[in-house]
Amino acid sequence: MSWKQALSSQEIMSILEEEEDLEDANQIDAVYIPPTVDNLTDEEGLDDDVLGDYDNIVSTDIAGTYEIHTDLPAEPENTQDEPGPSTSKKPRLSKKSPKCVPVWKKEHPTYTNFPTSDETAMTQNIEERVSGKTPFEVFSLFFCDEVWEQIVSFSEKYARDHKRHLFG
Repeated sequence: MSWKQALSSQEIMSILEEEEDLEDANQIDAVYIPPTVDNLTDEEGLDDDVLGDYDNIVSTDIAGTYEIHTDLPAEPENTQDEPGPSTSKKPRLSKKSPKCVPVWKKEHPTYTNFPTSDETAMTQNIEERVSGKTPFEVFSLFFCDEVWEQIVSFSEKYARDHKRHLFG
């Protein structure tokens, strides 16, 4: 039996009372496994006045785990109810698969609608603004006077820092 969570001592007792095979067991061992020692397990929630009365101590107050080991007699296997392995042959699947051959035709496509976007209008607008201009004039379209002043001042600073006195 495997459990996903630990059982309390009352749950273990009820399972043991319901288990009929334990009456036939040759030997039953109950094992208490204490938890690892640390600061938390040294503190027990027991009342010091009740410690003398061992019959009234609830075993859930004790930290640790319980294990029960038994030697149960072997159960005879009932093989009459179980069907044996099949001796018949598997039906073979046909290896022929239906062949689907596509039929291709050479035709010119016909479009019912064209994509609607402003890309063509924007491209024509840019071509009109740029046509007939030099690369410097095209470059000047994207920068204002303030950006030009920054480019010039940083270029001069770079020339001074790298000791290029002939620049300018």
